[in-house]
Amino acid sequence: AITSLSRALTGDARVADVGALLWTILRSVLPCETMAIFLPDIESDEITMRYAAGAHAASLRNVRCATGTGIVGWVAVNLRAAVNAEPSLDLGYRVAEATPALRSCLAVPLVEGETLVAVLALYRTARGAFSEDQARLIELLAPRLATSLATAALAEQTLEQPAAASPALTLVRRTAVSI
Repeated sequence: AITSLSRALTGDARVADVGALLWTILRSVLPCETMAIFLPDIESDEITMRYAAGAHAASLRNVRCATGTGIVGWVAVNLRAAVNAEPSLDLGYRVAEATPALRSCLAVPLVEGETLVAVLALYRTARGAFSEDQARLIELLAPRLATSLATAALAEQTLEQPAAASPALTLVRRTAVSI
């Protein structure tokens, strides 16, 4: 967390740095066992897990959801929070592997302007563990989180691309779907 904070202060933060800071702060304010940050990937038309922390972080590695499917895919397209959604919609068999099993998900879109930057997903082992007030709290923080993550994602893209290429933050089309 200290390394992440120092990178953030110097403007060199990566998605993992923002995630580590968010996890450190968020879990003291809003109880949850696990947190994940999903970013849109326009090329594959998927939402991909880019950072996970907490007791079940290993179960979330390499999770990808087609845009519009599952919890995070639905949140990404509809730009609305999902409160107490069923984690198995995104995690499938991985939910059963976690001990104790994850039973509730709060997923919130992180939007900057009209651009979906990420979906923040929090997980609990109890059913119905999240309240509407907790969702509103995350929604209040969402614009600042989106800005931080957009800056971090852009910095990562810049490092990964040749100097001549200009990086562009990926967008997710806004088409309503139901799950």
